[in-house]
Amino acid sequence: MLSAVLALLAVPFLWRACAPNQNPGLLDRNYPAGLLTALAVVWAGVLIGALISASAVRRR
Repeated sequence: MLSAVLALLAVPFLWRACAPNQNPGLLDRNYPAGLLTALAVVWAGVLIGALISASAVRRR
């Protein structure tokens, strides 16, 4: 669910690259790389949480 929210929030910034530059400070970032980094952090957290949960279940 969080991945979908991140993607929806990033859509306007990803598509603005083709738009005229009305606010130069807004588009000076690499939004695709930022989105991929945020998604990687989220899914790494999910993986770590799943591993911790599986480890706790195995200990019982």
